Amino acid sequence: TGPGRGIALFFLLLGAATVLLVVTCTLLPSVRRVEQALPDVPPEPLPGLTS
Repeated sequence: TGPGRGIALFFLLLGAATVLLVVTCTLLPSVRRVEQALPDVPPEPLPGLTS
């Protein structure tokens, strides 16, 4: 009870949503292996530099 209970509930719900999202992403193998599945983007040459 009190004037800050609305923001406290908001923070509680955001924390619970974050935990749920982390657990869900941890349990999905496709999300865990996204670094290996997607190729690295090659760097673009900087304009004005010649080699």
